Parts: sequence; structure tokens; C-alpha cells
Amino acid sequence: MALLGALAACSKFSPPREAFPSWAYVPVALTVPDGGWNAKTLLSVPDSPVQLTEAAVHDLNTVPDWRPEGHPAAPEVVMWGRTGAVVACGYCHLADGSGRPENSALAGLPANYLRDQVAAFRSGARKGARPEWLPTRLMVELSARVTEAELAAAVDYYSKLPPRSHVKVVEAAQVPGPEERAGVLMAVEGAPLVPLGQRIVEGPDSFERFERRDSEVTYTAYVPVGSLALGRALVESGNSGRTAPCLTCHGPGLKGGPGVIGPALAGRSPTSLFRQLHAFSTGARSGPPLAAAMQTVARQLSQADMIAACGFAASLPP
Repeated sequence: MALLGALAACSKFSPPREAFPSWAYVPVALTVPDGGWNAKTLLSVPDSPVQLTEAAVHDLNTVPDWRPEGHPAAPEVVMWGRTGAVVACGYCHLADGSGRPENSALAGLPANYLRDQVAAFRSGARKGARPEWLPTRLMVELSARVTEAELAAAVDYYSKLPPRSHVKVVEAAQVPGPEERAGVLMAVEGAPLVPLGQRIVEGPDSFERFERRDSEVTYTAYVPVGSLALGRALVESGNSGRTAPCLTCHGPGLKGGPGVIGPALAGRSPTSLFRQLHAFSTGARSGPPLAAAMQTVARQLSQADMIAACGFAASLPP
């Protein structure tokens, strides 16, 4: 507790009020098994012998497990959920826990941390800065319906998986005209260049594989020029003491680990990380004691600071 008090006390800067970063909350469409998807044509992804129908790929209670050999046997709640009540955890967070930019990577996060986050969604302490955004709504609904046995099985499974990174962070002043697609803001190859501005443009390198929920799809995240240097300063020193260094709570290399009070951040989606910092800064995300300290720290950061810190964190190996 003394450490949390010290983190709160070291803040010295109040950024100006900024517009809501809608670029980080690209609309996500809810898909259902009877939504007109083809139940006969078989789909595939590179380097996988598995074939699945379009209907199966878009079924919220059927995880498209293209590489079952790449992870241990998963519990029923992860692979199937509970029809009509609980969406399969792996549909959003994938069977190997690597997640996607519109949600969170879960692999390797501490079991207690994962359990606390579900409890925070359930109690209303964790809402997200845009509560009506579909991924947030699904988590709120799931947390209210999941049983303790289902939660224990999912937490035990994901916490034991090795974290992996699939994102490449690139600094750029301009990007190929980005488009909003299925929860991500992605640069479209061949489109005219436009200024990046103060935002992250992070999308899959293959939208087809992304749509098929392939856990091996890679991502490119564009961040403003100078972000990685600023991010390093914020992470390692608090940028000359302006705020608490991220390493204080999240450990060397932002890898978390035993004796560290914050979860690992290295190699995770920068857009996903940005939404969490933004939610802390607005007070939408609260809950366990660490959340209060994170709110204080996040309120000292401009959106440019948040982008920089998240971009640098994403560039690190997990």
C-alpha cells in the first residue's frame, strides 16, 4: 500500500482536456450462428490442416481452433462457452490467449489479476470509457452469467499459457488511408496516404485471416514519429519524474512476474493498452487498489503520452 501511495504522490502534471479518441473504439458487429453464414463451404488458413465452415467460424459458441496442437486442452467454457448464456472465452481472446486489438491478450496474466478483472466487470467498477462498445458489453454480460467453476477453469487455463506477440510497431507521419473494419482501424495497402495524427492505426496484415480468427495473423501498428523515444522515457523514468515510471509496477521490460504488482504489458496490442489507460484517466475503470494508482498516473498523461507509452510497450518482447 505504501508503494501505491508513493505512485499517487509523484504526479506533477495535468494535461489539457482532449476530444474523445473514437479511433480506439471502432464498431464491432455481433455475429450469430444463424446470421446467414454459409454452413457448407469449407474455409482454411495458411499452415493449418483444419477446415471449418463459415457458419462455424462466426459462431460465438464455437472457437475456430485452427491449430489445436499449439495449446493445451482447453476447458469447455473457453472453447464452447454456454449456449444462450456465456460466449466462449476463446471466441474473442482466441484459444491460445493471444487476443486481438479489440479485446485483450490473456495468455500468461496472473490468475488473481484475471479473476479480479471479471469481478470488476461484474460489480460495475470496470466499465470502459465507452460502456456501450460491444466488447465491453459482452464482458459485462459474461461476468454476470459465468459460474465460479467456469471462471476458475478459464483463469487457470489462460494464466498458464505463454504470452506471445504478433504486432510490429512502426513510426510514421502518414499512413495509407485507414478504414474501420470489424473493430480495428487498419491501413489499407494502396490507399492514398493521409496524416496519421495523434492516433494508433493498428490492423491485421491479412484481413481474411483476421476475419477467420487465425491466432497466427500478424499486425502492424502505426504510431506518430517520436512515440517510441517518448514512450521509453515514460516507461523507464516517468519522463524526468513527470509521472511514475511504468517499470515500477509492471517490472523490468514490462514483463510482470513474481513480486510485481502490475500485469505484464510487453508485446500486447497498443490499441488495447491505450483503451485501458484512457479508461483509467476518465475514471471508467476502477476496482482493486492498483486501479486507484493507475487512475492518478493516467490523469497526468495526454493522449499523445498514452499512445507513446502503449506503442513502446507493444514493441517490447513479451
